[in-house]
Amino acid sequence: MRWAAPVALAALAAASGCGADGDPFRVRVTWATGGSLSCPASSCRNIPLGCEATVSVRIVDAATPSIAYVSACDHLTPAPNLCGLGQIEFPGDRQVPRTMVRIQVAVWPSAALPDDRCPLGVKFDPRGLPQLIEEDGVPVPAIGGEVLFPAGSSSEAVVQLGCPDADALAGEACQSSQPIAVSATVDDFARRASVTGDLASYLIISVGEPVERIDEGGGRSHWELPPTDLRELQLEAGEPSPVWTGDVAPAYDSHVCLEVLHRLEGTPTVVCRTAPHGVRTLDLGGAYVSAAARGQLLAALGLAAFPPDGLVLGRVVDADGGPVRDVALVPSPTAAIAYLNDDGTAVDPTATATTKSGMFVSLDAPPRTIWSLAVIPGMPPVAPVVGGRVVGHLSVVEVVVDSSDQE
Repeated sequence: MRWAAPVALAALAAASGCGADGDPFRVRVTWATGGSLSCPASSCRNIPLGCEATVSVRIVDAATPSIAYVSACDHLTPAPNLCGLGQIEFPGDRQVPRTMVRIQVAVWPSAALPDDRCPLGVKFDPRGLPQLIEEDGVPVPAIGGEVLFPAGSSSEAVVQLGCPDADALAGEACQSSQPIAVSATVDDFARRASVTGDLASYLIISVGEPVERIDEGGGRSHWELPPTDLRELQLEAGEPSPVWTGDVAPAYDSHVCLEVLHRLEGTPTVVCRTAPHGVRTLDLGGAYVSAAARGQLLAALGLAAFPPDGLVLGRVVDADGGPVRDVALVPSPTAAIAYLNDDGTAVDPTATATTKSGMFVSLDAPPRTIWSLAVIPGMPPVAPVVGGRVVGHLSVVEVVVDSSDQE
């Protein structure tokens, strides 16, 4: 006989199937509080959920697990605790026969499931707790359990859940799997102010992690920004100053770069910085340098074309963004520097520090170059500034100093 009944999950209080007289049976969960797979608490109220979770509830034939009477997959959003399990609902058109079944519950952080679907074939040990061996590409659930249950024999089935890795749903590991929310602004390098709305509509703003490459023969190194690794941000409508936003990879190893590409003008600019650890939001600043300004820079350097390995364009400014003169820079590691003249149109061959323009350039600054001031040897800028060659890009660095730095 087949018993038809709605299937629901109430407070993981309950998946239903068939019960005696056709009434649904409930699935109640308890939490293992002893042994190697014990959970951090005996109640869902005290088990936090810091990131999105994927929940699988399956009722399968005990003798032939490939026969599934119920196979449901749903998601939980981050919450103070795991009691949101009780809000999951499943379709009510399932049928469960009066036979011995296995009721299986498994929970993973959603980020651990690349295709965002519940994997089939989770393995449980004789106690009904998850096995700690990943088989056939099925990741071990953070929380899970299984029970043998004779459907139709009782109005309630109890599944004890073990916790192989509850921290994966709540701790730092969970947070680090979540995307980083990025907000970016772009300044017009020549105007020393935010780009206008009209200009912003022509800009493509992307975020990426630089990859270091060594020239053949073990020579100089440079950064690359593989186009396939870039994440394009979206221009937000209605902002008084243009802002681009988007979600990016959960974490960057050491550095993160903001690329600014004009749809019609070619060579993009890039601003790189060290990547902070453990943050879930990130504010980045980029720079737009017009095609005319780039042409003027190349002429100042005596170059007929933009160098394929990239170059660095820098400027020393005060807290208000005004250029600062008479500041000598010390790049680490060592790189050659040329200072531009007062109006930034040519290299000043006699200058050993910034002129009125505050501008400098380098054709060989390697990745991770830190720009410090020679006024007080080793003194860092107000904010750490990183800038080195990025293939095919004009790398922009802006060194901010206090007025006291000039005394």
